[in-house]
Amino acid sequence: MPTIKDITALRHQGKLDEAYKLALYIQTHNPGEWADTAMFWVLRDMVMQLLIDSTDQNIEQAHHYLDIMENLLDRISDPSGVGANTITKIKRAILPNYNELMQCVELSKKNPSEAYNKSVIIAGKQGERLNVILHEDLGWIMFYYLKSLIENQEINEIRAILRDYLMLKNKRPSLLHSMILNIALQLAKMYPDFIFSNFIKLWGVNNFRREDLSDGYNNDKCVPSLISRVCARLSISNEPLVKELSEGTGLDISIIIDMYRKAFFWWMYNSKNDVEFLSIINSYSSRYGMYPSTEYHSEILKLVTKKLDENKSQQFVDFILKCKDAGFCERDWVENIDKNGRHHPSLVVRLAKRCFEHIKESKKKYHSDFVNSELIKVLSEIYDMIELRNAGDEWTARQRAIISVWTGDKEDAVSRYRKLLEIMSDKYYIWQEMAQCVEEPLLRVGFLLRAFELEKTESLIGPLCLQIAEILIDAGYTSDARKYLNDYAVFRNKQGKICPDCWRVLYERANSVDSEVSLNKNELVFNAMNFAYSDYAWRDFVLIGRFIVEGKSKISFTDGKTTFSVPTKRFKISKHVELGSIVRFKCIEDETKIIPLMFQIADLPKWSILPEDFAYVTYVNESKSAVSVITSHNEETFFLDNDKVFNVGDIISFRRGIKRTKQNNIIVDVLNPIICRKENALHVFERCTVAVDRVNMEKSLFHIIMEENLTGYVIRFADTELRPKVGDLLKLTYCIRTNNEGRKMLIVIDLQFTDETSEKLIKEVEGRLELKYKNRNEVANFGFVAGVYVPKHILQNERILKNCYVKAKAIIGSDGKWKVYKVVHKSFTL
Repeated sequence: MPTIKDITALRHQGKLDEAYKLALYIQTHNPGEWADTAMFWVLRDMVMQLLIDSTDQNIEQAHHYLDIMENLLDRISDPSGVGANTITKIKRAILPNYNELMQCVELSKKNPSEAYNKSVIIAGKQGERLNVILHEDLGWIMFYYLKSLIENQEINEIRAILRDYLMLKNKRPSLLHSMILNIALQLAKMYPDFIFSNFIKLWGVNNFRREDLSDGYNNDKCVPSLISRVCARLSISNEPLVKELSEGTGLDISIIIDMYRKAFFWWMYNSKNDVEFLSIINSYSSRYGMYPSTEYHSEILKLVTKKLDENKSQQFVDFILKCKDAGFCERDWVENIDKNGRHHPSLVVRLAKRCFEHIKESKKKYHSDFVNSELIKVLSEIYDMIELRNAGDEWTARQRAIISVWTGDKEDAVSRYRKLLEIMSDKYYIWQEMAQCVEEPLLRVGFLLRAFELEKTESLIGPLCLQIAEILIDAGYTSDARKYLNDYAVFRNKQGKICPDCWRVLYERANSVDSEVSLNKNELVFNAMNFAYSDYAWRDFVLIGRFIVEGKSKISFTDGKTTFSVPTKRFKISKHVELGSIVRFKCIEDETKIIPLMFQIADLPKWSILPEDFAYVTYVNESKSAVSVITSHNEETFFLDNDKVFNVGDIISFRRGIKRTKQNNIIVDVLNPIICRKENALHVFERCTVAVDRVNMEKSLFHIIMEENLTGYVIRFADTELRPKVGDLLKLTYCIRTNNEGRKMLIVIDLQFTDETSEKLIKEVEGRLELKYKNRNEVANFGFVAGVYVPKHILQNERILKNCYVKAKAIIGSDGKWKVYKVVHKSFTL
């Protein structure tokens, strides 16, 4: 049975008639796709052989074979389109004028002008005498001719041929169509009067190939994509076709617009002078400043920020305003780090500050009420974005507050300045600026006086004096105003300058009316600070220490839970304020620290806000003047006793604070310790009933069992005057100390006999006493009554030699087991 391989072998040998017959045979006896495919390629070879001699008879036979091939193509697999392309080539080859046109195609590569002229005779200028299938070939002839005309700069001829090409019906998109667009780009570059946007519309914005949309490479060098070059040319056109290109190519409009912006960026970058640069940025902002920000808009912002210095601030803000709708992309928010590792503000922050400084300088140059409302609105939005992204610092926060002052939104400005004071309370200018937001005259004076307190530079204090004086005169406090005017005059004399006219006007006003009322500066400053920090509640602390660290004087405070210290110079609390005095603070609090903002001395008894506690002195280190104590809560701590008034065994009352050790452990801080009478403190220490279960006269001690947890402890005769017997109940007041090994040690504060009873410690038992013997002894070693253990010495003391009935008292041990310690009654009659 012949196979497909046999057909292929005959084809390759040129035996087409035999191959054709064999293909017919296989189609008849083994039909299917493989048989049809074999026949398709046999017919292709037969057609190509016929076209070698293009007689009318051969052409007719070729048409017949072509019809069969088209029917076969519908039945075979052709995923790569090779079969379809083969049929197209055959159709072109059997068309009239095909051979002549192919000769022109070959000639166009060597003599484009002659080839074009011959093709026009065959096909007509617009291919009107040519079958549409051959329009692609005619287009290539036109391309090579256009290429030669470009080199010779024959503009009119080029325009005409481009117009003729666009009338062809060749396949689009295609390589040829893209090459023609390249020619048009070259023409537009050479002749500005060539309206490229009109041509691209006729060319068809949806006719870009996929290859035209991405950059290529030639010898490892990047070749810009066709679409990017088209965008660069259209970017300066009166009809840029942004939307049309995006829709035609399927590219997002942001990608298209960034190509336009890239072209503008390089024109700006390569501009020869300031005039050209300004012209380009004005054109850019008018054309493309309204589109959302992209990579090259960001690069343009950087370039404009760099090239338009402070002397061109008006042109800078004009550009920003025209591009206000573009916004910013993520890269604009990234901090810059130089080669030395130093951080610099992001692009957004830098341009915001430039705009801010422009408004600030404009207000100085013209008049204080100067407002560029549009710029301020845009700038407010930018600063709000900076704040939302946490991309700024205290300076951008301050500038945002000033913007609110400019817009008259004093309520918002006050809120912002209050936040600024949390971190910049020592900066005079914050208080000075916040004064502008306050309507009440004396409150404004308070803010300015606070600024006056903080700033010591005379060149800055001078203007403050004038501000304070003017407000005081308006409020009727002329005598106080004169003082500040005189201070200003002294300052000007030191500088060797005369006072300005504004000072003279204020001085005349201050002397025209006399006022005997004098203001309390401290009260004014306090009221201003209280207003500034109104978001914070007062919190009471106790002054607990004054000390010096590394040559700096500090004072410390506590409320029993939190302790902090501040430099003395920051809060001028008089040395006459004694330790233990209650000082009220407004402060910022977080989990790790307290930042005090302002204070006032409270009219409360010393130490009164701290909880009172008691402690027992366990040890005194005389060389270090340190006293170790255990509190009523069994907390071990210490304090310094420079006057050496405390001894071991003393009970003290004190105020509780907290402090950190060198190991960063938190312990109780003993404040204001005073020796107190024992009976006044017993109620706060732990107390419990205990039972004496053993007495050792030889070692001068006895052993007790605690009622609460049956824990046993030894008490030495030296620690108490009591000499109890086994079975006695005592009332114990105590605290527990843990030694270095972790062992708990009982410290007796008070021990007394008690008439109380405790069924947990002592109980009565009765019943038959059963004696127990070891090793067949004649004398019992121990016994049991009602399940309670009876020791041998009890049997001996009571002379019990045999089983009997008894009533007895038992005491529980630290092991939880009961044992008899006393026989109350015994009977040998059972």
